Amino acid sequence: MRNLLLLLFLLVLIAPPVLAKTWTINTINNVYVPADLTIQPGDAVKWVWGGGIHTTTSGAGGPDGLWDAPIDSANTSFQYTFNTPGSFPYFCRFHIILGMAGTITVSSNFPPAVQNPGTLHGLEGQYVSVIITATDANHDSLTLSDLGTTPGWASFSDEGGGKAWLRGTPGSGPGTFPVSVSAFDGTTADTANFNIVIGAKLGGVNLTASGFVPSPISIPLGGQVKWVKQAGGNHTTTNGTGPLDPAAGTLWDAQLRAATPEFTQSFPNAGSFKYFCRNHPSETGTVVVEDVRIGIEEPPLSMPLRLVASPNPSRGGVVLTFDLDKAERATLRIIDLEGRTVLDLFTAELPAGSHRVTWGGWGDHHQPVAPGIYFVRLETGDGHVLVRKIFKTH
Repeated sequence: MRNLLLLLFLLVLIAPPVLAKTWTINTINNVYVPADLTIQPGDAVKWVWGGGIHTTTSGAGGPDGLWDAPIDSANTSFQYTFNTPGSFPYFCRFHIILGMAGTITVSSNFPPAVQNPGTLHGLEGQYVSVIITATDANHDSLTLSDLGTTPGWASFSDEGGGKAWLRGTPGSGPGTFPVSVSAFDGTTADTANFNIVIGAKLGGVNLTASGFVPSPISIPLGGQVKWVKQAGGNHTTTNGTGPLDPAAGTLWDAQLRAATPEFTQSFPNAGSFKYFCRNHPSETGTVVVEDVRIGIEEPPLSMPLRLVASPNPSRGGVVLTFDLDKAERATLRIIDLEGRTVLDLFTAELPAGSHRVTWGGWGDHHQPVAPGIYFVRLETGDGHVLVRKIFKTH
């Protein structure tokens, strides 16, 4: 359970950068198609020739110097990357009189991201509790909802702060329950789809004239196996590989006879467990206990890290504030869109509490960085990582 909580901490704390996208605008019949686009910082726009002689020229009614490229049979495409939020009009020098123009709007609002927990497992009749988290690069307030897919045996609750819980006790009968969770920041939304697989708590093995059936049998962690005698004579179910196994009978050793035709054994640990019949050693079988991930039983008490960049976007310096819940070694650095280190701010042993550092907007050689997107990365000695996006403007 402790390992699972640590895994969930890491899933929440690691905030990967949003992947950039390339958008395409075609020049068709003296028209840009589409003429207008709304994109995210870091995205690129590619103008593609579709006939005739054209240009893509930044500006409204006249060039403003950001870009100016021919789009014709000799120059069939041109690509420009937009790193800062804003509105960027453009036009064709030859056909502006025909209205061949458009606008690229680079939004400063990033959509939220729901952390998909992946397929989760539980047992019938056993309480299941699952945490779903979402992050937002703009630090907008998020609303999490279940889109009406919560299983009938569970309840969904939005706890605020980008966290929701799905809790309940599945009834009898195994099954797969699809769940869809959405995070909405007031403008855009993201959805995660995952399954909760509820396994049978009790697996059955029949002792027939042919031996133990089925074998092997697979059950989830914490499940049980029930042996039922159907063949004549006296038998046993005994853990081990055979009568000469020194560990034979150390986990279970039960008689299967007319007076006691059934026996049930619980399996709290994962692994492969061989067994046999003492009276008929050729009768053997295997129980496979799968170490599947079960929904956690209670929420984590606190997040060990916090990292805030302000102001953001920024023309000058950026104040980086972060919290540590214990004394430990911490590294803070600035990286660019390619993952290259722009500036190592520090590596030091720090006490628990709140800390503040100012990045002046310069690189290793104390030269101002170009406007665009950067990331501040905080890493602690125990492996926790936080990443925040920073917009540097002109």
